[in-house]
Amino acid sequence: MERAELARRLQASLGPPPGPHPEPAGSPGDGPPIVIAEREPAVFMAAFARAAAARSLVFLTDPEWRTAERAQADALIAAAPRAGRAAGERGWLMIPSGGTGGRLKFARHDADTIAAAVDGFCRHFAVTRVDAVGVLPLYHVSGFMAWMRCALTGGAYRPWRWADLAAGQWPASAAATGAAAAREAGPPRGARERGVEFISLVPTQLQRLLAGVAGTAGPAVLADSTAPAERGAAVAGAACPVGAGAAERPAASASPLGPSAADRLRRFRAVCLGGGPLWPSLLETAARLRLPLSVGYGMTETAAMVAAQRPEEFLAGDRTCGRALPHARIDLTDDGRIRIAGASLFRGYFPEERGPSELVTEDLGERQADGRLTVLGRRDAVIITGGKKVDPLEVEAALRATEEFADLAVIGLPDPEWGHAVTVCYLAASRPPDLDRAAAALAGLAPYKHPKRYCAVSPWPRNPQGKVNRLELVRLAALP
Repeated sequence: MERAELARRLQASLGPPPGPHPEPAGSPGDGPPIVIAEREPAVFMAAFARAAAARSLVFLTDPEWRTAERAQADALIAAAPRAGRAAGERGWLMIPSGGTGGRLKFARHDADTIAAAVDGFCRHFAVTRVDAVGVLPLYHVSGFMAWMRCALTGGAYRPWRWADLAAGQWPASAAATGAAAAREAGPPRGARERGVEFISLVPTQLQRLLAGVAGTAGPAVLADSTAPAERGAAVAGAACPVGAGAAERPAASASPLGPSAADRLRRFRAVCLGGGPLWPSLLETAARLRLPLSVGYGMTETAAMVAAQRPEEFLAGDRTCGRALPHARIDLTDDGRIRIAGASLFRGYFPEERGPSELVTEDLGERQADGRLTVLGRRDAVIITGGKKVDPLEVEAALRATEEFADLAVIGLPDPEWGHAVTVCYLAASRPPDLDRAAAALAGLAPYKHPKRYCAVSPWPRNPQGKVNRLELVRLAALP
């Protein structure tokens, strides 16, 4: 798909803009870079539709970034005048990503990679039109691609505030329009009334929606997606000593909205779930409630999902990430890393470009004979919390600068709300660290990178090479 065609479809989905809108002149890459940093969905959508019709490189940025992330983004965007003229139709759209190391990068996409991902999604779920309720931010790939699937297929995209959904205020389309369409078509075999819409959630959101249903809370282990050494690890309410001035995150309170939320979720064609680790109690509660979950696997570099269950597979007991979508090919390297090929793969990390080679991730996986994929965890030390990547070395550097810690390491501990909680383990000393100074040192980092817990450890575990043993820290920090 050419960029002009993408722009045309976006404009058709939004309606004509007010006033004259002449065809942009010049060659692709001629104009200055366009940076979009909008929280409000309607404003973001209008801005991106205009940007797609322009001749410039386009950068999506997170309005929640703090000083450190903005500085990284600014440094990368500064390369745009040098790289823009060579861009053409390839790689003109920059979507922020943590890459394979948790540090900010921009994954290059374009109309072709987006269209390939949308086509694969439609063929996988056997639909020609995608309607969706959108509660994920549009400046993240999951929210962005939920909109693209609707815009490129002539479907309806309904942005909805997550806070409203969590408060029990659901869009009428899911409750009324979808149910009416299902009644007209007749209920799917073996299922209750099923609407015509999709919705994408991260595990934390699903857990909060079902907070009033017994069985959703529990150990935050990755359901079939964590390293064997960590499988079954639990975090108690006070799993480790907390330094002076630090407070435990309060547990999510039970909500009377659970049963109502379950009823609403059953009306979707599929509830796409990804972006973070899962735990068994959440999945089993969803299965007991007959929710049409589609657990998927994907990333910014692949334009969102490249593997996914179909809801009927989840309800039949499958707990994998499903099979590869038609536009993608997935296998494993000799050391167990997930390798991906396909037309939706990014064009490289800006300002660099990459050829049509496969992408070898840092995710470890297992693949069954029928192609179903199980994600076992990360090969590197990156922490995924609430669906976002945190580079532990970045947090460690900020804390070491305070000179409050004799030694420290940042790890991720399984957590029922966040998937993994950013946790600081430090060498126990006679003087406890000043956590007010630590908080001040972290002020330049995004809030999701801030530690949820501080744990004193003694003796300090080291491996034979003298380096900190992070696996042992995980074990020690999780002890009651």
